[in-house]
Amino acid sequence: AGVVVTDDDIRQYYDQHLSALQKQYPKDNTLAALTPQIRSLLENQRIDQNFNAWLDETRKADRVEYKEEAFK
Repeated sequence: AGVVVTDDDIRQYYDQHLSALQKQYPKDNTLAALTPQIRSLLENQRIDQNFNAWLDETRKADRVEYKEEAFK
């Protein structure tokens, strides 16, 4: 969905969250083994960020007008 996760992004996430990853994946917690999970996680986070940014911009650009009659 237009997001790019680089190997450096994955390495940085792995380094920053190593202790939690070791607990979550006690058997095989090497960078190579966890790369697909980390890539998916980061892609989903960025998709959410892009969606929220788009939603914020859309809310700023569009004006919502409430009609009293609609609530009767």
